[in-house]
Amino acid sequence: MAKNRAHGEGHIRKRVDGRWEGIFTAAIDADGKQQFKNVYGKTRKQVADKLRELAKQKELYGFVSTKKVSVAEWIEHWITEIMVHSLRKTTYQTYLSLFKTHIKLGFGGILLQKLSSADIQKLYNKLTKEGKRIQVKKQKKGKDASPPPEPQGLSPKTIRQVHQIVRGSLNKAVQDGLIVRNPALSVKLPRLAKNEQPVNAWSEDEIKKLLVDIREDRMRYAYMLELKTGIRRGELLGLKWDSIDWDNQTVNIKQTLVYANGEIYFSEPKTAKGRRILEVEPEVLADLKRQKAQQAEERLKAGPLWQDNDLVFTKEDGAPINPNVFSRRFRRLLDRMGIKDKRFHDLRHTFASLLILAGEDILRVSEFLGHAKPGFTLNTYSHVLPGKKRETAKKINNIIEGLKSQI
Repeated sequence: MAKNRAHGEGHIRKRVDGRWEGIFTAAIDADGKQQFKNVYGKTRKQVADKLRELAKQKELYGFVSTKKVSVAEWIEHWITEIMVHSLRKTTYQTYLSLFKTHIKLGFGGILLQKLSSADIQKLYNKLTKEGKRIQVKKQKKGKDASPPPEPQGLSPKTIRQVHQIVRGSLNKAVQDGLIVRNPALSVKLPRLAKNEQPVNAWSEDEIKKLLVDIREDRMRYAYMLELKTGIRRGELLGLKWDSIDWDNQTVNIKQTLVYANGEIYFSEPKTAKGRRILEVEPEVLADLKRQKAQQAEERLKAGPLWQDNDLVFTKEDGAPINPNVFSRRFRRLLDRMGIKDKRFHDLRHTFASLLILAGEDILRVSEFLGHAKPGFTLNTYSHVLPGKKRETAKKINNIIEGLKSQI
C-alpha cells in the first residue's frame, strides 16, 4: 500500500474519482485553528511535488495563503494600495488605465492561485491582434451602412507596459505567499520595433519658416528655448525664474510640470539624470530677459488676478499652462504654417540631431537631454550617425595611408 504521508508533504490520499488529493497545513490562525490548503493531481507524485513546493513557500514566508482572490482583484489592489505612493502620478494613471482597459476584462474571474503562463500568453496574443480600442461613429442603417472597422492590435511597447504591471503584481504575490511562483516570467513578449515612433527632426527650411512665423507669437521665447536646449515639454513649462543663473549663464532643470487625472502639479524630472544644469549662450539669456519683460507687462495688466508662481512661461494671468493645451496651441501654429507631420516634441529631436551632426559625442548629447542611459540616446538617434561613421572611417583611412607613406 502506498504511504499517505511523507516528510514535508502533508497528508495525501486517493479520492473516489481516481484523482489524488493533498492536504497541507497552511497556517494557524489567531484562535489556534489550523488552516488547510488542498492540491490535486492525476498521480500521487504530482500532488507530492505540489505539497513540497508549499512546504518551501511556508519555510520562506511563514505561511501559505488560503484566500481565494481573483487575478483582477489582486492587480487592482497592487496598483491602488501598494504602488500608489511609489509611482509618479502619470505612471500611476497609466497603470490604472491599462488595468481597466486591458487587464481586468482580459483575465475575467480567474483565481490568482490558478493563473497559468498560458492564460497570460493568451491575453497578450489577443491584445496584440485586437487590443486597440476603436472609436466607432454612428453608422447608417440599411444597404448604405459601412462595415465595422477591422480590429487593431496594441503596439509591442504597450504590450510590454501591460506585462510590467502583470509581472510586478505577481512578483509581489509570490513575496506575500499568495502564489508559489510567478507565471508571467515564462511568457514570450512581442519584439519592440526599432524606432517605433520615429524621430522626425525639422529640416533647415522648416526651422527658418518657424523662426519667421513665431515673431509675433506670445510663446515665441518658449519655442526658441526649446530649439536651443532640447528640454522636455514638462521641464519647459515647469521652469522657474530662480532656476536661471544670469551670472554663470546656466539653466537649472530641477522640476517638471505634469498634468494627470485633471490636475496640474510639479514633479521631479523624468529620470535621475533629468536633474541637470545646462550651460547656455548669451542669446538664450537675452530671450529670457525679453520673456521676463513681456511677463511684467502681463502682470500689470492682470493686476490682482495675477497668480505668482515664479514660472517663466505662464498663461496671461500667471497660472501654469496645461501641457496638453500648450501642445494643441503649437499644433494650430503648425497648421497655419502648413506643416502636418511635426509635433512639439520633434523640436527636442531636432536639437539632439543638430548636436550630433555638429560633432558632439553621444554621451554629451545624452547629458543635455537628461536621458537615463547613453545607450537609449544612441538607439534613438542612430539614424543620424551614418554620416558621422563615414567621417570616422575617412579619418582612420587617412591615418593609415599617412603611415604607409612614411614607409
